Amino acid sequence: WLTYYGASLAGLKRAHIGVPGLIAVVPPLFRVPLVLLAEAVVIGFFLILAWYGYIVLVVLEGDTLISLPWISTQVTQSVIPIGAVLFIIAELLNMPQIMREAITREEMMRHE
Repeated sequence: WLTYYGASLAGLKRAHIGVPGLIAVVPPLFRVPLVLLAEAVVIGFFLILAWYGYIVLVVLEGDTLISLPWISTQVTQSVIPIGAVLFIIAELLNMPQIMREAITREEMMRHE
């Protein structure tokens, strides 16, 4: 649970794995499209993860933990789709700042 929820929090704080230096060296004409493509790939990945996480919950319906039979396995595995959706929300919340940075870098390059 800590891994999934922690990754979502790191995504929200923009502390997750990233390569901002790569974006900085891309020619200005391609910088914004590259940022949009990268965000689309990340969000697409987490959409797929959320969907298959939901499928896992459907498959596990009725199963319980062996050590704690009063807890459904669905409760423990719900972290997959919930964490994925939280990461998508974090990416969407950061999108304006990411776009501003890409555009600002583009403008800075034009003035140099």
